[in-house]
Amino acid sequence: MGDREEALPSPGRGEEAVYGKIQHWGQRSLKEPTPKLTPNEREVLDALARGDVVVDIAKRWDTSPTMVYNTIASARRKLGARTNCQVVSLWTMRRRGR
Repeated sequence: MGDREEALPSPGRGEEAVYGKIQHWGQRSLKEPTPKLTPNEREVLDALARGDVVVDIAKRWDTSPTMVYNTIASARRKLGARTNCQVVSLWTMRRRGR
């Protein structure tokens, strides 16, 4: 093991369970071909991954928060995610190539 791996703290019981689920989501979804996301879906997922909130994204797009939520919901369906957190995790893993 490298120094970097040894320096990582071991996850707590709750963190280990959550990390295992995220890995499972990613493994299931990453084996399948990447669904075709629209440019808006990709942009909103990137913004959410950076920590932006829906209201700020809506202001930047000059649209309603409902439109942003609908865009997120569409991306969730395409990626097979159940929650916004899950769709952002899946999208981030896909972007990193994991």
